[in-house]
Order: sequence, then C-alpha cells, then structure tokens
Amino acid sequence: MKFSLPMVLLFGAIAFAPVARADVLYQSATASGALQGGYAVQGDGTTDNSFFIGAAFTVSAATQITDIGGNFLVSDGGANGDAIFGEIISLASLTGLPSASVENLESISLGDVVFTPTQDGDNSATLSVSLQAGTYGVLFGSGLFGTTDGFASLSFGNDPVGTPNLFQNQFDTGYSAFNDPTVRIFVDGTTDVPEPASLALLIGGLALVGTVRRRASLGGY
Repeated sequence: MKFSLPMVLLFGAIAFAPVARADVLYQSATASGALQGGYAVQGDGTTDNSFFIGAAFTVSAATQITDIGGNFLVSDGGANGDAIFGEIISLASLTGLPSASVENLESISLGDVVFTPTQDGDNSATLSVSLQAGTYGVLFGSGLFGTTDGFASLSFGNDPVGTPNLFQNQFDTGYSAFNDPTVRIFVDGTTDVPEPASLALLIGGLALVGTVRRRASLGGY
C-alpha cells in the first residue's frame, strides 16, 4: 500500500490529538480516615475568629478544573449549615501569597463556588475553570461571594503529600504560611495529554514521512 505525504501527515495529526483525562490534579494530603479535629474556616477574614485557608499548586499544561474540595469535620459542631466559598487565584510562586487583600479577593478570582460541607470526610464542589500552565492557589473562606457567616472545619491528621505549600489569613487582612501539612485540600480536573498508542502512531507516522520523502527523491512515487 502506498502512502501519500498528505496521508502520512494526517496520521501524524491524529496521533498527536490530545485526549482529556480526569484526575486528581493536586492534593495537599491524602485522607487518613481518622479525623482528629479541624481548623474552622469562618468569618470574613478581618474580624476576630476569622480564618481562611488555602494551598498553592502548579499545572504544567492547559488544564480544565472540574471541582475543588477538602476533608472536612462537620460533626460535633463542625458546621452550622451556612455556606463557605472556594476560589481559584493566580500566585507568583508556590511560596507566594494572594496579591489582593482579603476584602478584595473577589477581584482576583479566576473562578469561585459557594457550597456547604455536609459530611465528615471529603466534600467537593463543582467549579469549571480553564487554566494555562502556571502556579495557582485554591482558597476557602467566608464573608465573600455572597456568603455571610459560614463555618466549616478543615480536618487535620491526614497524610501529607510531599511538602505542601499552604497559606492562611487569620483575624486581619494579611497572609502568612499555614504550617500544618496534614490539612487535606484537593483540586480535580482534566489535562490534555496524548494517549500512549497515539504517541506510537505519531512515531510511526514520522517514520513514514521519511520513507515517502526518500522514495519521492528516488522517483519511487
């Protein structure tokens, strides 16, 4: 069977076509299954007892976020039924902090969602955000995006994944590192990656391109 150059290029294009795969894009810790307590996400970021918690993560290719969440402890007063917010923001680096004061977090939001954790353990909320390769933060709090006096406890005692970069806003408008790596925060989504079989087809297609060109130069086509 003879292959024309356009056919070979078509094979190569098909081989290179990316396939979207849903996966856990980031997790600060894996769930231990034995909740020991929690940090109350609550308030508006500026008043007494107010507390926001976030985590920094990176993506290496164009990515579609599908949902964000965390491991929450809602029993024994861990939630009062009011909603909290979650948002995605850009960060300058994995150790960077949000570029806007807590009152202005809405202005730097790339995507946000309001939800109420309803069970002990993992709780997530649907959030559709398209990201390019870079560094981002996922942040949970209250008092913005239509929430008022939300309250939900992110559990501690989970198993850290590597050395997560977490940050907080506690009682005032400033941010600082949050030093308990056992808090579980996660981001799910899809990244466009070539299938292994497609990569093999691409290699084969490139080889055929070389063969076609050699035979064409020898008058074989």
